[in-house]
Amino acid sequence: ETAKIVMEYLAFASGTASEHADNIQARVLRAQPILESFGNAATMRNSNSSRFGKYNRVFFDDAGALVDAGITTYLLESSRVVVHSDGERTYHCFYEMLRGLDDETLSSLGLDRSGRYRLLCSDGVGQPVEGFESKDAGNFKRLVDGLHTVGLDES
Repeated sequence: ETAKIVMEYLAFASGTASEHADNIQARVLRAQPILESFGNAATMRNSNSSRFGKYNRVFFDDAGALVDAGITTYLLESSRVVVHSDGERTYHCFYEMLRGLDDETLSSLGLDRSGRYRLLCSDGVGQPVEGFESKDAGNFKRLVDGLHTVGLDES
């Protein structure tokens, strides 16, 4: 949200034509679900905690008009993929995939929506943290839409 506010201000302050600035801002915002799914996790303090650093770059031309923007990520907490505390979750993408893919696709991947997967449980044998199921399904759609936006398709 902060990146959106800063980009709006910079576009306004630079005098950039609003349609061009809107397109740049929209492209950056469409990437957010990808970053959240693969880089955020539920912790004891925050259900959508970023587990990486993000550096937003904004580019201006010689006249000072906003011409482009980009996001660089760094320091992903890679240990969270396989180890997380009780009451916490690993990265959202795993849960979102189980809730968002149709049964046929899950089956083709050797997965089952009600399966118990070691990766999803802090102790490797219990139940994953509950209460996110409907949100996970919706976020999976946002993830897929974001992936399409950046040029990735289902093949």
